[in-house]
Amino acid sequence: MNRVVILLFLYYSMVDGDYLDKFGLSKSNDIFRLEIPKWIKRIEKENPKMSWSNCGSSSDLIKLDKLEIQPSKIKIPGNVTVSASGSLKEDITSGIKLDLKIEKKILVWIKIPCEDKIGSCTYDVCSMLKTIFPGGKCPDVFVKAGVPCHCPFLKGNYSLKKANVFVNPSIKIPSWLEEGEYKIQLDVSHQGKRLMCLKMDLSLA
Repeated sequence: MNRVVILLFLYYSMVDGDYLDKFGLSKSNDIFRLEIPKWIKRIEKENPKMSWSNCGSSSDLIKLDKLEIQPSKIKIPGNVTVSASGSLKEDITSGIKLDLKIEKKILVWIKIPCEDKIGSCTYDVCSMLKTIFPGGKCPDVFVKAGVPCHCPFLKGNYSLKKANVFVNPSIKIPSWLEEGEYKIQLDVSHQGKRLMCLKMDLSLA
């Protein structure tokens, strides 16, 4: 069904230029270029949201009980306020893997491929945290709450209340990814055993 809709859409786009303008397509030398139309951006701005759900099971070693991120539309780079609580059932020293799946809404949900370590990639969590928090130092708000930001992670209960964090990735994010609605799934594992699965819906401004 989706293929039929796409074929009809492309046919009418070739016949009537108004379709190109409406859906953000331009045509030059028989090559179609896609930009996010203004009316889609307007809808995105009117519907900011952030929600999450657990896609794992009760046997997972990491249990997340609470996650709140403000503002509802996140700007990168920019400040966010995070509140979270959860628990870890066993000590984990190293070898933590993160499989990240990211989808962006452009009329339909499209998976963002992994390019230059950005997108739906697989990461070594311990190495990634060293890059995010260099020099072995954690932000004061993490230290005061007793929440680690580097490996190893010890068994216990953790809670972070209204922590103000400045998000400024060391890797340049392409401009076309800087705003919009996203679906994100995080699968965290250790030596082939799942630690946690988390799904998030969020918006970037």
